[in-house]
Amino acid sequence: MIFAGCYERFIFGYKPSSDIFAVQDGALERKYTFAAHKNTVKCMATSGNFLVSGGADDTIHLYDLKRDKDMGFLMNPGEGAVPCLEFFTPDSSPTGTPSHLFSGSADGAIVVRKAGGIWEHLQKVWKAGGNWEHLKKMRGHKGSVNSLSVHPSGRLALSTAR
Repeated sequence: MIFAGCYERFIFGYKPSSDIFAVQDGALERKYTFAAHKNTVKCMATSGNFLVSGGADDTIHLYDLKRDKDMGFLMNPGEGAVPCLEFFTPDSSPTGTPSHLFSGSADGAIVVRKAGGIWEHLQKVWKAGGNWEHLKKMRGHKGSVNSLSVHPSGRLALSTAR
């Protein structure tokens, strides 16, 4: 899948044709269109059947791609836009589901959340507001956090800022 966000608040998901190198009309089939944010889409991250997006409207939205559903949103505990998101999936996860979600914000903060718990029942959990526990808010940058990368061990993360 190929995902693209735009300044007009939408997220588009495309599935390439079986011959990705074929140069012809219809080589990409549109699978998803989500009216994601109230403003510009700043970033996206995927893990398994899930997509999260961060926007200039201070929110993080979660989508279940298997069920083609908008699962709701989280407010950014930092100030300003959400310019970067990163899932952490432990190597020991048999299904490849993430255990944590990292988000950067325009005020230089990085937030770590416990991601979901039982992903098969995520819709019920998400609507109830549970299992997206805010674990930590870290400050270390003076400018907007532009990117995050989590080490495969989960014990170290690298961030860059303006």
